[in-house]
Amino acid sequence: MRSRRSAGLAVGTMPAKLFKLLLEERVSDRAEASGIRIGGQFGFRRQCGTAHAALVLRTLQDQQRAQGQQLWACSVDFFKA
Repeated sequence: MRSRRSAGLAVGTMPAKLFKLLLEERVSDRAEASGIRIGGQFGFRRQCGTAHAALVLRTLQDQQRAQGQQLWACSVDFFKA
């Protein structure tokens, strides 16, 4: 048998997708307003993607190196953990 390469197929109706977006925005806004999320959280937060996290880590690395100190970092992949 020959395997076919195919792109992902989104299953769901447009109203369901709209409901999901509205619900996510509402939950996110409430979490931000009530202070549930800590300041250093990058995941599932608007305007705080992995590129921003990498920039912060690189800046800390450069600062510690300039001071002659070590920097320890840990990353956990929860999908593979």
